[in-house]
Amino acid sequence: MEENRKGKAVALDEPDENDMTAGVPGAFEALRQSHEDAALARALQAEMDGQESGWVEARTSCPHAWSVCEAAIELPRFDAVCEKCGDQSENWVCLTCKKVYCGRYVNMHMLEHQEECGHPVVLGFRDLSCWCHLCSSYLDGQLIQEVEPFFNMYHLMKFGSLPIPR
Repeated sequence: MEENRKGKAVALDEPDENDMTAGVPGAFEALRQSHEDAALARALQAEMDGQESGWVEARTSCPHAWSVCEAAIELPRFDAVCEKCGDQSENWVCLTCKKVYCGRYVNMHMLEHQEECGHPVVLGFRDLSCWCHLCSSYLDGQLIQEVEPFFNMYHLMKFGSLPIPR
């Protein structure tokens, strides 16, 4: 409900009795459509500006990166299944112990692993994103020295080449 010029409550889907377009067939609908179009245009602009996109800037440092295993050798394959449920759709590798568990949108086994073992830094197989559970932040896998060897090896395994240096 909105108020018209006289303060009377009117529904948005009903024409205002004082509306100058009341006698013109289809005019009210055209006016309502123009308001919806303007709202859509504002939403699209906000998305283009990054306000509603959900994009997050990855951290370039992490105080928990010291917990990452020292050697990026004998790594599980990027298509490994969750060690608890066997799911393969959204798995992460723990960069401390190299165990593979599913993410929070499957059965949350990696989150359980972090809570049980305290291993904070993980790498997602789907998009090679790095996450620190204690910082609750994505990490830039190319710019954090302790994480970079893992990011590079998984990039090589998944795409057949090392990432382009930044």
